[in-house]
Amino acid sequence: MVKPCRPTPGHLRVHNIGCIDRLQYPGFGTIICFYEGMGKRREWMLSEGVDRLEKSLGEVLTIFYPLAGRYMEDDSFIDCNDNGVEFVVATVNANLDRLAREKFNPGKIRDFTGFRCSVASDAPMVVIQVNVFECGGMAINVSISHILVDMQSFGMFVDSWATTSRLNINEVAIRPDFRSSARFPCREELRIELPPFKMREEKFVMDRFEFDVQRLRNEHQASRVILVSSVISTALLNSVERVKHCRLPSAFSVVHTMNLRRRTASPVAANYFGNMYTRTIIRSAVTETFGLGSMVALLQGGIRNAFGRYSEVTSDYDLCSTVVKETEELFREEGEHLIAFSSWCGFGIYKNDFGFGKPEAVTSTCVPFRLAILMDRQSGDGIDAWISLSETDMNLFKRDPNITAFGKF
Repeated sequence: MVKPCRPTPGHLRVHNIGCIDRLQYPGFGTIICFYEGMGKRREWMLSEGVDRLEKSLGEVLTIFYPLAGRYMEDDSFIDCNDNGVEFVVATVNANLDRLAREKFNPGKIRDFTGFRCSVASDAPMVVIQVNVFECGGMAINVSISHILVDMQSFGMFVDSWATTSRLNINEVAIRPDFRSSARFPCREELRIELPPFKMREEKFVMDRFEFDVQRLRNEHQASRVILVSSVISTALLNSVERVKHCRLPSAFSVVHTMNLRRRTASPVAANYFGNMYTRTIIRSAVTETFGLGSMVALLQGGIRNAFGRYSEVTSDYDLCSTVVKETEELFREEGEHLIAFSSWCGFGIYKNDFGFGKPEAVTSTCVPFRLAILMDRQSGDGIDAWISLSETDMNLFKRDPNITAFGKF
């Protein structure tokens, strides 16, 4: 365990979670950054490199002190007891460049994670595994409980840790605001029971798809996230659902996460730490002529409507109430034709330099439900989509004409 290098003051011992935090399943979000290591030998990485990471982690936890605590589920708060985060070092008997050539298949990625499915009351809120390769390269995995973070909060922590490791803690520019419960308290009238998480029986796999956004823009006018989401959704509809069931479904739904910071009339600051997002549900009936252009128009209109809806929210209570209502609607979905997207674009995931250079690749892990995580490419305007599908669905998905035309895998 790595603990904060200075004790958390007594008056900060209890961190009450906010209303939107309470809507999250107690699982972990994961990001894995792969580094070539700037020519450092494995022995150096295992000693000085790991030591740098461990010491800087202890320093940055003094700022992000709830992450070193433990979740008290019955009372909906984090006991900021400085029990620490799990920190594991593993050696990998392979070279990073060979792994890259063989592609990041889900089985190998899971080996780098120290992955947990849920948070017990005595379990760490953060699990970190540092994997050192024979060549001196490194894969740094960070897994954090969804009870505490959305993607912006996750990125804030990793960026602050990287800055502390590369430079020092005084260079951390953005300090987290932990006043979630003061502004968005867990009111009893907004409490909903989370239904049991449904585990799918099929075997799920994950693969990376590199999308050529410029080619898509030559044919359709929309944001790159909308364009890539539309290609994926259309492929699942026409090449997966149609083939599996010998017909198109009568209707389908698409879910997109939306960061709510600065989206409301009463804006939430960028340094707000906690969950400040919603899952926007976009539904549509299906016709035989429902193609890529129709999907672009549907998603573009659905996201625009969501932006408009939240821009009119003027109070913190109404913001929480709207998010709770959308979450209840999501739980009522049957899920058979549900397609979910999480966009990590714009969060600077390729800027995380711990002192070993910027990452060569960034990924997440396979999940047992349909999910597409959209990430910026390392350079240029493209998007990498890390897509989790059942093995049967993935085989059909890869044969779709739009996937072969605009994507590479």
